[in-house]
Amino acid sequence: MKRNLKIYFTKALIMCALTITVASCAKDKELPAPTQVEKEMDVKKFERIQKFISIAFGIPVNEQKYDKVKEEYTIYTSKMSRAEMEKLYDGANEYKFKHEN
Repeated sequence: MKRNLKIYFTKALIMCALTITVASCAKDKELPAPTQVEKEMDVKKFERIQKFISIAFGIPVNEQKYDKVKEEYTIYTSKMSRAEMEKLYDGANEYKFKHEN
């Protein structure tokens, strides 16, 4: 009985280890590269956000600071992530009405 129990637990342990290994390997797959259309859309949105910053914060486009590695904007002495800036831009309906039509 003890021998069967040891064999059972050994097999169960091996199966758990294999399952974890297979599941962790599946996460390592690379994401597909962005298509040309996605890249163009990203560039256009980046340019629109630059214009938004220049109008909303009074910072000329050539003086704006954006860190591509950290994906954050520096506005005067404050730092704002790209996601926060996109959220702010997406909610700026009055700006879009006045400056993008």
